[in-house]
Amino acid sequence: MISKPKKKRNSRDKGQRGERELAEKLRVALPQYADQIRRSVQSRGAEESDIAGVPGFWVENQYADKPDPIKKLLQAERDVLAAKSDLIPIAVTRKTRGKETNVTMRYGNLVLVAESLRVPPTLTALMPVTVGLEWFLPLLSAYVAQF
Repeated sequence: MISKPKKKRNSRDKGQRGERELAEKLRVALPQYADQIRRSVQSRGAEESDIAGVPGFWVENQYADKPDPIKKLLQAERDVLAAKSDLIPIAVTRKTRGKETNVTMRYGNLVLVAESLRVPPTLTALMPVTVGLEWFLPLLSAYVAQF
């Protein structure tokens, strides 16, 4: 029997651990859905997100030495399309041994969620948002052109 390389196995184990930790955090944050929130069966591909059972969201998770939130968000978006789902795709990423966990989603979806909850603009104005430089530069150019 051929065994998988140790590094690949450790990486997979680390990913599974990260998914279990995230699922538990989501169960605590959403106790009314705790019995539904779970790690999905990975062999199902695009049928389910990494963490299933979060109402309204397709959750892809990455716990890695070099997390790539945009790549994970793009995967979530592809999977949502493939599954013909209307869930909002998000990528939850954390660096190995890191303390901070980040959620990446499209700005339009963030606004949609905040507006549906009637979150005051003063609160949303304080939310940190990360934008890729390739998206920011055209905005910067148009904004600076006003002066």
